Amino acid sequence: MNQRFILLIFAFVLSSNYTSAGKIEKGFKSLEVYDYFDAKNKFEKKLKKSTTSPAAFGLATIYFRQDNPFHSIDSAYNLIRMSEATFPNLKEKKAVKYQEYGFSMEAIKNLKNQISGYYFDQLTIKSSINEWNRFISRNPEFFDINRAFYIRDSLAFGKAKSVNTTRALKEFLEIHPNSELKRSAIEAFHMAEYREQTMDGTVFSYEKFIEKFSSNPYVPQAQDQIYDLTTKDNTVEVLNAFIKKYPDNRNKEDAWRRLYQVYMYEYSDERIEQFETEFPNYPFSQELKTDLQFSRLNLFPFRVFNKFGAMDVDGDIKIPPIYESMGLFSEGLSMVGRDGKLGFINKQNELIIPCMYNSAYDFEQGRAIVELEDKYGLIDRTGKILLPIEFDDIGSFSEGLIYAQQNGKYGYYDKFGQEQIKANFSEAYGFSNGIARIQVGEKQSFINKLGEFLFPPTYEELNFFTGNSVVYLEDEYYGLKTMDGNEILPANYDYIGPLADDVAMISEDGAIGYIDSLGKVIITPRFEEFANSSFLGRFENGVAIVRFKGKMGVIDKSGKFVVKNIYSEMGKNSELIAFNKGKLWGYLDRRGKIVIQPKYSWSESFVKGAAIVMLDGKQGMISTSGKELIAIEYDEITRIESDFFIIEKETKRGLVNQVGKLIVPVEYQEIRQLNELTFVLVKGNQLEYLYLPDNSIVQQK
Repeated sequence: MNQRFILLIFAFVLSSNYTSAGKIEKGFKSLEVYDYFDAKNKFEKKLKKSTTSPAAFGLATIYFRQDNPFHSIDSAYNLIRMSEATFPNLKEKKAVKYQEYGFSMEAIKNLKNQISGYYFDQLTIKSSINEWNRFISRNPEFFDINRAFYIRDSLAFGKAKSVNTTRALKEFLEIHPNSELKRSAIEAFHMAEYREQTMDGTVFSYEKFIEKFSSNPYVPQAQDQIYDLTTKDNTVEVLNAFIKKYPDNRNKEDAWRRLYQVYMYEYSDERIEQFETEFPNYPFSQELKTDLQFSRLNLFPFRVFNKFGAMDVDGDIKIPPIYESMGLFSEGLSMVGRDGKLGFINKQNELIIPCMYNSAYDFEQGRAIVELEDKYGLIDRTGKILLPIEFDDIGSFSEGLIYAQQNGKYGYYDKFGQEQIKANFSEAYGFSNGIARIQVGEKQSFINKLGEFLFPPTYEELNFFTGNSVVYLEDEYYGLKTMDGNEILPANYDYIGPLADDVAMISEDGAIGYIDSLGKVIITPRFEEFANSSFLGRFENGVAIVRFKGKMGVIDKSGKFVVKNIYSEMGKNSELIAFNKGKLWGYLDRRGKIVIQPKYSWSESFVKGAAIVMLDGKQGMISTSGKELIAIEYDEITRIESDFFIIEKETKRGLVNQVGKLIVPVEYQEIRQLNELTFVLVKGNQLEYLYLPDNSIVQQK
């Protein structure tokens, strides 16, 4: 080859390299001034092996930018990947040269991340699982690739959850075994497995689920459902059956404790001992012994700085003063208040029923009425709600049934909260001898325990007379009928009273007479009405007090006066009857003999050998012989049904018994009987108690 030809070839090569370098440089310069058409044209012409990387980088920049008509994120992504792949083919000298235009491997990676980030942001607005899969496969080195995985998996998991079957969730786990959502997916799978296997909600389905899927974490929930369903009635029988049938159920201990509490609806020492004998396998035998010990312990509330606790008969503190209120223990439980709510504790100061009710009543026969937001319900000793707290009124148990009102209607329920008589009544009353009075609209009738009417509700008012007859009100007058509707007395009377001494008072046109238990008139109405005559005029021990011609006397069942009608006023018919003749009061017997001469300014009749009298504005108590049992020096004396009297002098109160013996000194602001064994005594802020079994005063030490 001659020298000239070699020089020509060399000159051509130099010219070509110079031209190539110039095109790329000019492309970057055009890009700097945003001449995208020229830059694009120049870069596209240089997409060949030796200059592919910078040309692809320049084009990727153009396609990525949004300020030109060539914007295309897919094209930008393809070109930047081309630039990255061909960068090693670029000669080092040229790579250094193009750095002055911002081109380098670092710049390529930076642009690639920007493009991927833009793509990522677009996908987060709205995208499909497939689009995310495509992004992940094309951008494995994306700086936030884990977030892309998470979003993709979230969409897939959401899709599986929307179907919410074991099949769909299992498929998700198989496709995405390393997902961050794997744990949630497994939990959802187990939940779906539990739901699918127990869909019918029967005890059998829960049993089979536990047997077949023993490792499923929802086995405890299945056990709970079995417990709830099989012990719904909350009786000793069903709880005992549960314990025997399901020895591995996690609720077994709770079932034992519930069984004990339900068994103790008749609370006593003997009942605890009986339980221990009947259930020798009770797992909390030590608790039983402790309960027996505490059941024999008498506790009384005391108050310190408006906080209540409990003390024993010796005044020793057994429960610290931590409650806002506290009641006496009834059936081993005491109502206590905390944060304005009421609950129940036992004598060991264990909160048996949480403080969650606005008001409540003491337990009786293992049941207590509770109130929440003006609605009433019924709970047992375990706190189980027997009647939901949604009733407007609840009565008390009578012959095993309790009435309750909801939506303006009354029905009857048993001790387990089961409706026994449908709520069809506008008013209801307790059962007596298998019969209860009810009201439908404005009319009354009687029903039996099956809820059947003994006769149609057609009467304005009804009252029992005997077991076979009733007093009824019709057009403002009273009559008497048998239970099957046969008339005994027509509705002609202003009043027909209850039977007393087998005789009942009747009133007709303002005159008083009497009928026997068969409704036969035995004393024609001829006596005069007087204040409280419906009470004072009742027969007792064969005689009754009446008024005739303006004066009062005593008649027998034939209507004859056994004590002449010569007295202006008389007291209650009793062993000695108080009378007034003139200005003073004395006492006579049922034959009319004056036993205590008139000398009192006021007196009441005798009850159990004692009577309250007044003289010169002061009160005292006398015996049937006229002897002062309590000196006539007190401002007021109040008889209590339990054969005690509260005596008051200068705002201080004390207590005496039926024979006048001072039991409690006159130094208390208030005295109230709490039950047959206990009086509460209030002195300032201090609470003391009279414990009747040994007549001791209980006070805090």
